Amino acid sequence: LKLALLAKTKTQTFYLDSKRLTSNLVQENSKVLLKTIKSIAPDIVFLCDDNAIKLLIKELLLQQQKVVILGVNANPRQYVSIQLFPVLKGVLERPLYFRAILELKKFYPHATKVTILMDNTVTSNIIRKKLFADKTVHHDGITVDYKQVATFQQLKTFINQINNQPDHQLFVTTLFNLTDPKNAEKKSYDSVLNWLNRHYQKPLFSFWKTKVREHLILAAYGPSEEEQGRAAASMGNDILLGKKVAYQFVTPQNGLLYISQKQLDKFDLKIPTIYISPELTIYR
Repeated sequence: LKLALLAKTKTQTFYLDSKRLTSNLVQENSKVLLKTIKSIAPDIVFLCDDNAIKLLIKELLLQQQKVVILGVNANPRQYVSIQLFPVLKGVLERPLYFRAILELKKFYPHATKVTILMDNTVTSNIIRKKLFADKTVHHDGITVDYKQVATFQQLKTFINQINNQPDHQLFVTTLFNLTDPKNAEKKSYDSVLNWLNRHYQKPLFSFWKTKVREHLILAAYGPSEEEQGRAAASMGNDILLGKKVAYQFVTPQNGLLYISQKQLDKFDLKIPTIYISPELTIYR
């Protein structure tokens, strides 16, 4: 996003830290951040996930602050009133969940079940309701289900249950908010993935490239975060130049494939020939 903004644009980044802190602390952070933004009086604000949008968008728009949203999973209409909605603009995040499961099927041709593993946060609940409506889904001979866990112990119990199921594959998504009953602290996403890498006996799959690049996930298929950033920056540039933004919302549609070579080596796997293409990125 920053690289695609107009030359000489000065930027500042602030974090709500909503995936790690308690909801009360996040609420307090949002109040402080609103005051900070008002004091800075920026030409434009980018809000980059559902929690930031939920907590900040209404007040910013009421202050007539120019805003572009991105990384939003929910319908943006639920965050603002009918009166404010026409001035809301941004990039919708629509991970290609079912398409990813089918695109990566060459890695698990005999699987009959896939579980999407997530925590119990705002974003996770949006994903669950959007994809499943609390029902199991069937796609191309595969039963797709979800599992929400709130604590690290619940995660461990679930992994122990499925570890000996050869026809069962696991996709991980939002696992940012797991608590550890031993000390009541939240486990970091990296620590959760590292534990899974040690104890889960099969490869992990995902919908974003980040942890593939860090060799904690074997493969992912989904939209490019860079593409979302460029789209948001393009909207922001038009606003900064006083131009009319062509579309109120855009949704990047192109899916890309990401594979970790270290994970391939760990599980003694080869890249299926069908995946060799310009859309494939291999992290070595």
